Amino acid sequence: MAQLPLVRRMTTLSMIRGGVIGVAAVAAPSIALGITTVYIIGGLKPFLGLLGVTLVLVGGLAWTCVRVAHFPPRFAVFLTTFPFGVLVLLTLSALVRGNGGGFLLCFGQLTLAVCFAWAATRLAKR
Repeated sequence: MAQLPLVRRMTTLSMIRGGVIGVAAVAAPSIALGITTVYIIGGLKPFLGLLGVTLVLVGGLAWTCVRVAHFPPRFAVFLTTFPFGVLVLLTLSALVRGNGGGFLLCFGQLTLAVCFAWAATRLAKR
């Protein structure tokens, strides 16, 4: 039987657990990032507070993806930071029109999220 390098034999329960964790790794940061983006209207303090909560959530989910679901670290970082990347792509039109503030803000959030997720995956590998 030929084996693919990244495919392992998994029980049904571990496949379900991995699927639930994978969906949560994308959905939870998406919801938190959406709430954070809405709260930017409320001022800098609520925005930064919610951004901190979102980044901690990203780190925790990346750690869970690697430690519990046994995802490869790069895949865990991709899953947990995917919503941030989509938001950067959505703000590219503002950058083209000459209003780069929103794009820079979203790019900064993406950078922080990748750093948090990467650090969390390194901790999970210990």
